Amino acid sequence: MMSNMVEQQGQEAERALLGCALQYGSDAWHQVCDKVTRDDFSTEAHRTVYDAIDAVDMEEEVGVIPVLRRLEADGTLSDIGGRQYITQLIGRDLVLPCGLMAEVNTLHLAANTRQVGSTVESMRSEVDSGDYSPQEMAGRFAEMAIKLDTGIHRDRKESFSSADMARGVLEEYRAMVALRATGRKYAGLDCGFDSINDKLNGLRPEEMTILAARPSIGKTTLALQIASHVAISTGKHVGIWSCEMSSDQVGRRIVQMMSQVDGDRFNKGYLSQQEEAAMELGNAAFSKLPITTYEMPGLTVPQFIAKAEQLRSRYDVGLMIVDHVHRMNGPGDGGYERYGKISQGLRDYSLPTGTPHLLVLAQLSRKAEDRVDKRPQLADLRDAGQLEQDAVNAILLHRPGFYSEMRQQVKENNDASDALLSHVEALCAKTRFGTPGDIRLSWDSTRALFQDAPTTYREEPADAFQSHPNN
Repeated sequence: MMSNMVEQQGQEAERALLGCALQYGSDAWHQVCDKVTRDDFSTEAHRTVYDAIDAVDMEEEVGVIPVLRRLEADGTLSDIGGRQYITQLIGRDLVLPCGLMAEVNTLHLAANTRQVGSTVESMRSEVDSGDYSPQEMAGRFAEMAIKLDTGIHRDRKESFSSADMARGVLEEYRAMVALRATGRKYAGLDCGFDSINDKLNGLRPEEMTILAARPSIGKTTLALQIASHVAISTGKHVGIWSCEMSSDQVGRRIVQMMSQVDGDRFNKGYLSQQEEAAMELGNAAFSKLPITTYEMPGLTVPQFIAKAEQLRSRYDVGLMIVDHVHRMNGPGDGGYERYGKISQGLRDYSLPTGTPHLLVLAQLSRKAEDRVDKRPQLADLRDAGQLEQDAVNAILLHRPGFYSEMRQQVKENNDASDALLSHVEALCAKTRFGTPGDIRLSWDSTRALFQDAPTTYREEPADAFQSHPNN
């Protein structure tokens, strides 16, 4: 229950705000009209006056007479106590326009406290109803908590004038010039791969990138390499939501890559003495990295947002990774609708100002394997066509050497099978602020990790590593 003092102070703030707007007109009203809503007011009378002032402001100067006319026209003046009530608002402890923001803060405190109480009551009612399983209730409670948090965080600006945006464009450009003067090449975080940084301009905040591939091609490996590099090079926290691998498996994979030891011998437990020393050093370094892994099979968007907000409240988060979207759960009939809603939820979360870069892994359908060259396309995103619309960037990972029939065909044609094994194409099929195109990487099959391709390798014609049908 809300304390009597908070409730009383909130109602006094409501009266003061409305009275100030009526007395001092549009100049006073425009200081607060974008900071309060009708739902912030606790009584129907106050909400009615708010609606009348807001309606008058659309057509003419706010004032006592225009608002009275509006209330009379709407037939609501008698409902709030007539002209006497309006007289009380402008004659009782009138606040000057310079003091309005203090009243807004008090009003928000009371409104938020009421909303918390209402949310708790809704939760209690759903528990008492017995209509939902514990898992369903947990999801619904997470949705309620997110809605509550969104309402409480009123500092998230939603409307921007062209003057504000123009100023932001210049500020961002000048900031980029200043960064380049210090030696930094990208606006976003360094992901550890120069070729990917060049294409995306680094991992920028408020962006969602889709990294998609067929199973076993290496999308999780690439994502974990990016995660560890961001944590090491920037000191910013990285959150990993693993829907498929356990936290132990994630940890082992990162340690093996950081140690740069033979992947097969590491997994089977017969490293050399030198490799064991490297592994122990890598494990010690990993233990100090600012990385948090959430082991969450069947992850829902509300669960992700709740954990993400919790993580951001504790740390300076630079990157969030979801592995992968096709292991997430959500509402909807059929895969296309379900993953569409999941994609939309992730996109909406990544939009507000200051949100860390969101890297979302996805599975590609088998369509690519029906093609001669096995090259994936955006249309191959399995049951998730909306993903390509929602993402700012989309990277499709392709390793021709993964397919035995391609290795055999290339060997027969040009004897380049050894080069094919290490050849990787990260197809940047979409980037909103750059030019789509191929990114050349290299796959180290012994250490089971990706690297930037050597310069000469990047300059090889793409079709040198593509299979060709036998004539």
